Order: sequence, then structure tokens, then C-alpha cells
Amino acid sequence: MALDPTALYEKIDSLVGSDKLTEGPEMNQLLKDVFESLEVQTAADAAATAADRVQTGFDVSATGANAAVTAADRVQTGFDVAATGADATATAADRVQTGSDRVATGEDKVATAADRVQTGLDVVATNADAVATAADRVQTGLDRVATGEDKLATAADRVQTGLDRVATGEDKVATAADRVQTGSDRVATGEDKVATAADRVQTGLDVAATNADAVATAADRVAVAADKDYVESLVVTAGTYPLWYGVQFDTTISSPDGTRIGNSDLHRELPIQNGMYGCVLADNGVEAYRLNPANWAEKINGGASVLDGTDGQVMVYVPGFYFKYELVGTTWRFKISQFELPGFTYSKPQYVSAYEASVRRADNVLSSVKNTTAAYRGGNNNAAWDAEDRTLLGMAATSLSRTNYRTYARARGAGWEMYNYYAHWKITWLFTVEYATLNSQKAYNAALDVNGYRQGGLGNGVTNLNGTHWNAWNLYYLFVPCGYTDSLSNGTGEVSFIMPAGYNAGSGLQTFANRYRGIEQVFGHGWKNVDGINIRAAHAADADPTHRIYVSENPAHWNDANYNNMTDIGIAPRADGYIKQMLPGHLVPLIATGGGSTTFWCDYWYQNIPASAPALRTLLLGGAALSGALAGLGCSYSADSPASAIALIGSRLCFISA
Repeated sequence: MALDPTALYEKIDSLVGSDKLTEGPEMNQLLKDVFESLEVQTAADAAATAADRVQTGFDVSATGANAAVTAADRVQTGFDVAATGADATATAADRVQTGSDRVATGEDKVATAADRVQTGLDVVATNADAVATAADRVQTGLDRVATGEDKLATAADRVQTGLDRVATGEDKVATAADRVQTGSDRVATGEDKVATAADRVQTGLDVAATNADAVATAADRVAVAADKDYVESLVVTAGTYPLWYGVQFDTTISSPDGTRIGNSDLHRELPIQNGMYGCVLADNGVEAYRLNPANWAEKINGGASVLDGTDGQVMVYVPGFYFKYELVGTTWRFKISQFELPGFTYSKPQYVSAYEASVRRADNVLSSVKNTTAAYRGGNNNAAWDAEDRTLLGMAATSLSRTNYRTYARARGAGWEMYNYYAHWKITWLFTVEYATLNSQKAYNAALDVNGYRQGGLGNGVTNLNGTHWNAWNLYYLFVPCGYTDSLSNGTGEVSFIMPAGYNAGSGLQTFANRYRGIEQVFGHGWKNVDGINIRAAHAADADPTHRIYVSENPAHWNDANYNNMTDIGIAPRADGYIKQMLPGHLVPLIATGGGSTTFWCDYWYQNIPASAPALRTLLLGGAALSGALAGLGCSYSADSPASAIALIGSRLCFISA
């Protein structure tokens, strides 16, 4: 049932007048009421067209009479003007503009109708022979409509962010209502014929249109887009629905579970996390194709995918986002947003390998493929095990130094890098905001909680092996094939893996390979060596007897020799232990005492103090198959030099666009 226009006027008037007009569920209901209140009728005798609903600012319609030749709604960047005339109607002119839209009307003919919608201003002004004045100041609540001299039978232009009443003339000029649709009604206008003008009402303002000759907007904020879903994703306000979402923790509270803060709808929708997707990336950094989100055996648009390296590297796109870290007293917050908000910093997008990195052995090029041939044999490339249950075919490559991982990655071409601190940083914080916990090893739970939020964690991961048995079986080389969890596609979860018979005399040990939004083994299985971070570990007698941390997001500054052009982010603990606090906004510990496997960060920190001269150290992240409860997204190891090459240390492949 159509809502009484006066009631709608009063509803919007209360919102505009109080300067609290917002977008979101309330606005969407308001728009629905507007739609239902507008009815399209056609004039019986000669009414051409009258309609311009300008919302949040301005709809002006004037009416004409028996011989109205044309009713034209001209929608143009900012102004709605409707003028109608008739045999008996002197002139109705509503001038919509930021103070000066002029509608001139003639006595017997409607000369011109121009609806101009412009960012933020529709001013209805009238001039003519018999029109006294119609001017409602519609601009954040002020547009004045005055009525004119010749006593127009009916000229009631209700311009109040969202409502324009089309006044009717003497001979029953009906009403033509242009349905205003949130984000997607296109207002098309032509020079010779103005058929229809669709005024978009968004956030209580007139949002004008899209593509063509479209409507700009009138009001506080313009969100113009042809894609309705996109527009709706922007409809948030600065109070109950801010443009960010995040988590909050207290350094004095041992529970690893935090409090969700910000826009609760965004916590359910997870727009940034849902921007991650699997794809096959060519060496030039162009996506060959995206993978079917629910079945990586297929391309997103149909047809079989090829993940063995023939079509390119199997990668996961991790979108850029804005973030803000805050520390107030003992409370710290981490916020993320799609928008450049005050005080927020941008984190660049990266493509991260879906799998732990392998090497194309013919030319030593770091890869991310699902390939069980000798061309990509993993580990140390030992062919003697190919026929055994400890085969390295299809496995990740290890026993490489950070220097070689970097060299092999860059051998693929410009933009290609090994796994880096900032890639892991992005993944860790996206997980933390999504699950509102610092304990990434919490049991995996596919169900949402009563509020529609994610709960649980990623499970223990491949972390429950016995080191002695592992070493006796295959000398600590990685053993879960790349792509083992591809059944989860773009999803999150874990897949059971039974250890081969050669491990511990066929004990049948079960472990679980985890996956976060398409990225396999995000922690556990093998340590991940990362670039972009150098640690200056000093001996006790040094002038600066600390573990000082240097980072850089610029690959041009990544090296294994010095700290030039890198940022000093602080000092790490000089004793091993469970992490209680991280350096603000980072993934290197500030305090590594007082924590535990289920308290605070729930992950472990390893370090080593040199015996003499200061040493430059790399950083390993995530833990290995023997790490148990010590592992997790925040687990880190700083005792190795960049030259170290060990069987249980691997890395990943990344692509960073210039």
C-alpha cells in the first residue's frame, strides 16, 4: 500500500532537519516507502509527461493543463526542474539548482523542462507571468518553494530529501513517477525527447545517476554506481555503521579472544576477506584466469583448470586495504577498511602462492604448482626416494637459503618475490579480524555463531609429529603434497592426512593440513622463511645489546647484508617464550614471558644471542610439523642467518605489482 506522502515528508523532514540522515537498513526501508508512494498515471487528454522525483534534495514537477505539449524532465548533474503549462495554467516553473534553476513557462505551451541534478544542490526557483515564487531551499534542509501570482490550480512541490510531489493541473495531468532505485536507476535523457528521468534516492539524498547523461547527486554524500550491490556496500554511516570493522584486546586480559568493534554488518559480510580468491597467474603478472571459488578443478567461467604450471602459477589474491592500529592505555585495537579514512594506512595487495613453494629444477625458478613430476621434485631434489613412501615428488622445496629463495623467485620475472613479512602480516590480521581471536590453533568450526560471525580457528595444523620419528623416516623433509587441500578451493578449513607407513613403523598417525581462504599450510608443516625483515642480534657486550628489528615493504631494499633503507620498529625479547605482546601493529614480540599455549597470543618466540659480533638474522614464521602448541600464525624464529638451508624450512612465492 502506498504510504501517505505527508507521512513520508514528515519522516524524511525529521531526519534531514536533525542532520542525521544515514544510509543503511533504515534508509533502505525509507526508499521502499518512497517507491510505493509514487504512482504512475498518464494524463487522459494531453498531458505529455511530468515527473521528476529528486530525492534528498529535489524533485520538482510542475503540471500542465489540457494542451500541455511536452513535460520534460531533464536530469543533469545537479538540478531538477519541471515546468508544465497548460491552456488554463499560466505557468509553473520550478527552478532547481544550487540557487538558480530557472523554469520558464509560457501561458499556452510548456517551453522547456529541465531537471538538473547536481552534487548537492537543487534549488527550486520559479519565474513567469503568474507564478509568484516556488522555491524551497533544498540543500541540507533549506530550499524554498514559493508559489506564484496567477494562482496555479495546484503546485505543491514537496522538496524534502526524498519526496517531490507532482502537482496536478486543471485537466487532470496525472503523474508520472520515475522509480528511484538505490544505486541502479539510470536516468536517460535525450536532446529532442526527454522520455524519462530516474532520480536516484540514496542515503536520503538525491543520488543521480550513472553512465549516460546521468544524474550527479544532490546532498551530503554522493554514491553513484550502476551496480546496486556496490552502492549498497557503501551505504554506511559514521555512527552505528562506520566504514571500518576490527577487533579490540586488553593487554591485561589473558584470553586470546577479542571483541569485535566497528560495523557489525561488515563483520558478517567480511568485504575485504571475501576479496581473496584463487587464480592462475602468468609470469607477466596478469591473471590467466580465476578459479571456480567452489571447485579449483575448474576455471571460474567453465572449463578445466590446469594447476601444474602449464598455464601459470597457482596464487591467491590478497586485496589491499586500509588499517589503523591504536593503543590506549592497556587497550589496543586493529581496524580495517576498504576506504581511505583519517588516520588509516594503506596495505598494498599481493598475490600469495596457494601452496608452499616448489622449484622448477631445470632453471631454478620458484613456483607454486600442483605437479608430481621430477621437473618440480621437492625437498633437496633427491631422486633416490621417488618410489618410496617418503618421495619428494609433488612436495615443497626446502633446504634453500633465503638468498636462494629470493633469487629463484625473481628469476620468474619482474614483480615476483619470495614470501615476505608483509604478506604474512596481511594474512594474519585478516584472520584475526575475521575470527576475533589471537589463537589461530583453536579448533576449526565451520558454523557461524548466533550473531552470524566466524568462530573457532584453523585447527592445530600439521604440527603433531614426533621429531625423532620424522627425522628417522625422511630427515625432516616436507611430506604433504602441494595442493592436498584443494578440495576446500577458496574456502577455509582442514583436511585429514594419515602419515605413510614408513613413519614410526606404520603407526598411522593422523594430522590435519589447514587452509585459510585458499592458502594452504598457513602455519605448521614447514617453517616459512620470509624476506622484508632483518634482525640485528647483538652479543651482550655490544654497544646496543639488543635484538633490533628492521622492516621494509619495498622489495628494492630487501637484502641479506645490512639494514639500509629499512625501518627500525623496535626491540624483540632476548629470551625464548610464549608471546604476551607484539610490537605495536607488528608480528614480532615485545614481551615473550607470561603467555601460554592458550593465553594471550598462544604462539612461541625463538631467538639466539650471538657469542661475539652482531649477526644479521632472518625470520621464520608459523612453526613446523613438530612444533605442536608452539606453532601458529604468530609463531616466529629468529636464530638463523639468511644463509641457513634446512630440510624443514620452506617459503612461498609472491607477486607484488609495481
